[in-house]
Amino acid sequence: MSQILVATHSTLAEGFAQAVKFFKADADNVHYLNGYVQSQEFERELREQLDALPKGEPVVVCTDIPGGSVNQVAMKLADEYGFMLVSGVNMPFMLELVFSDDATYGALAATVANAREQLMLPLAQDVKPEAPAAKVPAAKSTAKAGKGKPSIVLVRADDRLIHGLVAVAWTSHLAPETILVANDAAAADDFKKNALKLAKPAGVKLFIKPVEKAAKALNNPINDGKRIFVVTQTVEDAERLYSLLDDAHKFSKLNIGTAGVNKKPDEKYVAIIPQVYTTAEEFAAAKKLHDAGVNVFGQANPTLEKADFAAIEHALN
Repeated sequence: MSQILVATHSTLAEGFAQAVKFFKADADNVHYLNGYVQSQEFERELREQLDALPKGEPVVVCTDIPGGSVNQVAMKLADEYGFMLVSGVNMPFMLELVFSDDATYGALAATVANAREQLMLPLAQDVKPEAPAAKVPAAKSTAKAGKGKPSIVLVRADDRLIHGLVAVAWTSHLAPETILVANDAAAADDFKKNALKLAKPAGVKLFIKPVEKAAKALNNPINDGKRIFVVTQTVEDAERLYSLLDDAHKFSKLNIGTAGVNKKPDEKYVAIIPQVYTTAEEFAAAKKLHDAGVNVFGQANPTLEKADFAAIEHALN
């Protein structure tokens, strides 16, 4: 019998598991992991769940958002543990998977295709999908180097880079044309780049560059007037980026969204507000930006509590 592990943000995984057992009460091979509920250490929790599964049986891990942080961690562990991974699951997929118990990639591909067809508008079957609205071409910039309008709508320091909150909540809030990931390690890692591309929201361009090349692109007047959402992995990277930008293109807002998922054993993370953490080193970089006139604030997503710089400073003291 195959083992099925549903892993999602918040308690959706538990809901899937409970709903499956409503239809198949003896589905004891269905397990769940609610991500980022008990702690931010999702990789450790996922490893513990995988280690506890019966040995010698095929394992299917089902995640919610393609390219989200849950899915990215699962992708990282897939080869090590040898499980099959599906993202973007829905209830029709879960039910067909449980009742068929055919855990091969061929069978999973068929189940994915069938589940896609179950997403419909049952009361509007004769309505044809509307074509996407044509984008109005952006006016060509006539600005000269160093005199263009800043194009950065926000810089977010987030140790997960692009994941569900960035791809869905922040992108919907900011409506950027482009997401620019400024991170040396990600730009040099093909696996990480593929994971980030999977997380990219539809209709938004994505570029992944080392910090210095990201600064060069942002300083280029050809990008003036474009709405660019910049994501760095650390506040230190954001401060480094700021130092490389010319005065006309320096950003005015830094959102700290660090979740502490890459925390090292000897690092001390302090909670600014729920779901957002920082370290003394990150605060030192944030203070440099604050002193330079940047609006530094902590916030997990645009609809949740916000901590201004004074609140961040208070949390560290």
